[in-house]
Amino acid sequence: MVKPVNSIATAEPLRDVRLADAPAPAEPGRVPEELLREHEEAGYNRGREEAAAEYETRLQALRAEMDTASRNGVTNLLANLEETVQAQLTRRLQDLEGELIEFSTEAAIRLVNSVPITTEIIEASIREAVANAEQNTEVVVFVNPEDIKMLRADESEILEQSPHERRMQFVVDPKISQGGCVVETNCGLIDGQRETRIELLKQTVNT
Repeated sequence: MVKPVNSIATAEPLRDVRLADAPAPAEPGRVPEELLREHEEAGYNRGREEAAAEYETRLQALRAEMDTASRNGVTNLLANLEETVQAQLTRRLQDLEGELIEFSTEAAIRLVNSVPITTEIIEASIREAVANAEQNTEVVVFVNPEDIKMLRADESEILEQSPHERRMQFVVDPKISQGGCVVETNCGLIDGQRETRIELLKQTVNT
């Protein structure tokens, strides 16, 4: 039998002291199943937070790439974005929920929409749309009035008629969104506007 001791002197105050053979107090009303479910939910939430953080890092890298491309001359912003998103969907997003896919896509679209319209962007949009038309045919290119002003102010080569290039007739149309174009050919229309490209991108992601 252990004899009681009247007092115990210690150099520091004691905290959280209990008898070694005393069991830890159980949380009232809690059962192991509930605790396990909470741990599972906490792990799930941590996984989502880590995935969101990973996508934020990727979007920052994409922003840096697009800023560099804008300075050096943009060839095709939306085409690069489509390729990047498709590659990410193939390699990295197969095990993530649809809401994370939607989050990353919407963030990338907002990034594209925030990029200011430049002569290089307009030229890239026109060249890509015209490239989808049949060879050796004259095409009509509908552009926004502000875009044609910018092309003329910067003396864009795309406005010059060259015997080695396809003949293009430019028509000003305020219904065409800035930064994009619509090309009319003998076979129909080629829509190269930003909103059309973005809608196609959303459909691809949601498929």
